[in-house]
Amino acid sequence: MNKQGYEYLAREVNQIEIDQRINDGYVNATALCKASGKLIADYLRLDSTKEFLTELESDVGNPISELVQVVKGGNPQLQGTWVHPYVAIT
Repeated sequence: MNKQGYEYLAREVNQIEIDQRINDGYVNATALCKASGKLIADYLRLDSTKEFLTELESDVGNPISELVQVVKGGNPQLQGTWVHPYVAIT
């Protein structure tokens, strides 16, 4: 599917669509957490998450602000918190 110039792969978890950007693999963590009855903000507040993001930042060479991208405004389908694939699987 194509949304504003990005190609997406749609997956479904617990009847909620989870989009993943094909070009960089980033996953809509807001939707992923919603499918599990969780909030991404709660996950990002954890000390263990902060430690993981710091290590990942060092390993992949991207700052945390790129590993966790918050999209506000514009197309509602593109809004939310998008995370690096390694963050999505933790």
